[in-house]
Formats: sequence, C-alpha cells, structure tokens
Amino acid sequence: MSSSTSSDQRAALIASVALFFSIIALRLVFATTGSSLMGYSPMIAMVLCAAYFFRKPVQWLVPAAAYLISDIWITVGIYEHSFSIVTPLVFVAFYIGLVAFSRRMGNRMTRLLPALFATATGALAFYLIANTLSWVGNPVYDKSLAGWIQAQTTGDPAFAPTWTFFRASLVGNLLFTAAFIPLAHRKSQRVQAADPVCSVNQH
Repeated sequence: MSSSTSSDQRAALIASVALFFSIIALRLVFATTGSSLMGYSPMIAMVLCAAYFFRKPVQWLVPAAAYLISDIWITVGIYEHSFSIVTPLVFVAFYIGLVAFSRRMGNRMTRLLPALFATATGALAFYLIANTLSWVGNPVYDKSLAGWIQAQTTGDPAFAPTWTFFRASLVGNLLFTAAFIPLAHRKSQRVQAADPVCSVNQH
C-alpha cells in the first residue's frame, strides 16, 4: 500500500470519526432542548457504515458504544425514565446484529440501492424492537396483540404517534447512508487498487 493511499485512508478515518461524534453531540443537544430534530438521528446508518468502513473492531465499537451511552443518558438523565439493564442489553445484541449484517453485505455497502435497503431494514427492525420493549414496560399498553399493535402505530396517547418517529428515523438514516456512499465507494476502490487480495476478501 502506497504512503499516499495510507494517508488518504487515515484522513477519511479521522473525518468519519469526527462526523459520527458530531452527530452524537447534536443528538444530545436536540434531546436537551426538546427539538423535533431528535427523531432524525441516523443511528442505524452510523453503525452499518462504521462496521463496513472501519475494519478494526475498536474503530466501530467506539462510535457504537458512545451512541449507546448517549442513549442511556438521554433516557435516564433527560427524559427521567427508569433504567432497566434489559434495554441496553437488547440494543447491544441488536448493534452486533447490524455489524454482522453490514459485514455480510461487504462491498455491496458501497452501492446505493443495497446500502439503502440495508439501512431501511435496520431502521424497521429497530423500530419494532424499541416499541416492543415499550409495550412490555409501559403500563399504558394492554399486554395483548391489540396493545402491541397500538405500541407499533399510535403509541402512548400522551405522545405523538410512534409511526411519526419511524418516519423521522427512516429519513435521517437514509440521508446519512446516501451521503456516506461516495466516501465508502472511494475507500473500496483504493483498497482494490492497493491490495487486490484484501478487496476479494471483503466480498
């Protein structure tokens, strides 16, 4: 691998990490101020793209862990909901599944339609899991099929319908993925040029 390629990859890595942590910081600001932009946080796209772009585990674990910690802080510290160890454990398992999914996709993550499909699938899965946890823990829902459907659609009457949060999440995640594709595609092309064996192993 040439020094120029290595330098470009380091610059891309630094830029990506800065982008991820900037989004996390903005999410905390939006949550603190009660901004409606909070719902557009592209968590799913961040994990999928980081898992593809960062080959060393620590490189994608740090953004994912930071996001999870910020989510716990928002839930307990800002929204003042009770803390349950079950919720972060479920989301850790979900993040691991996203990483495995992204690695399975391989260089297809550099193509627009497959990457958008992966992002939409992840966003839908997160929506169903998060609302199912809410259905289990929130006493406002009947513990029945009708109550579960309410949790997935109209939600708690005291808040906006849950489907509107899914809409915001889907938009935010798809926009992030669409913006990330050129960077990921450039990285893939440089890896193929510098190390064809490595590029074959990514498929």
